[in-house]
Amino acid sequence: MKINFNENEYETEAGTTLAAFLATQKVNTARLILEYNGEVLDPAAELSGIVLNEGDRINAFSLVAGG
Repeated sequence: MKINFNENEYETEAGTTLAAFLATQKVNTARLILEYNGEVLDPAAELSGIVLNEGDRINAFSLVAGG
């Protein structure tokens, strides 16, 4: 099935969880804000409980601090 991650299309197997997909992309979620189908996920969300579906849209944003 096809999903969209950071404006790029990816092919993944049916039943793939968000956690598993991010792991295949080598994404460290520790300092990211994740948006899933237009909704910002709670940082404590259990990503292994979110099963991806055809056409899902995921965006990852890095937190940057500076002065």
